[in-house]
Amino acid sequence: MPSKKIRRAAVYARTASRQPADRGAIERQLRACRQAASERGLTLVQEFADDGASGLTLERDALRRLLAHVADNQVDYIICVDDNRLTRDYEHSKWITQHLAAHQVQVVLADADASYDVVSGSQNDRDATPECAPCYQHRARVFPSSRGFWLLPTPGTRLPQAYRPRPRSD
Repeated sequence: MPSKKIRRAAVYARTASRQPADRGAIERQLRACRQAASERGLTLVQEFADDGASGLTLERDALRRLLAHVADNQVDYIICVDDNRLTRDYEHSKWITQHLAAHQVQVVLADADASYDVVSGSQNDRDATPECAPCYQHRARVFPSSRGFWLLPTPGTRLPQAYRPRPRSD
């Protein structure tokens, strides 16, 4: 009888605010991530939380420990409430995405229906473009490309004035 592979997950939570009104933000994120792990049949191996840390820097203790766990192949999934918990910076997002893809780690968004697969670059199978970075996929609709950026306008809208339509050749 083949043994069932344990799907190991780590939870990451972050908040930039240390205001008294936001005291329970980390605990709410952790609770949502624990529930997402349970619903998906993932085994939690570690929880990481950066309280009062900006998403615009990688200088965060818990994030560094999480990435060290990834490098040591101790996790298969990272669970976050949403994609901007890992980073809010495009270059950092690109680096983190490459690091996770190199170790075949997937990011599971607790407030989404499915995980963001950093290896194939698709979320919910609706955006099957491998160059999509998780932090810019649904917010800005601006995607990195090997030759600069390309913009995906909402259907029925016009491109901004500085852009001209061109067939995609990537």
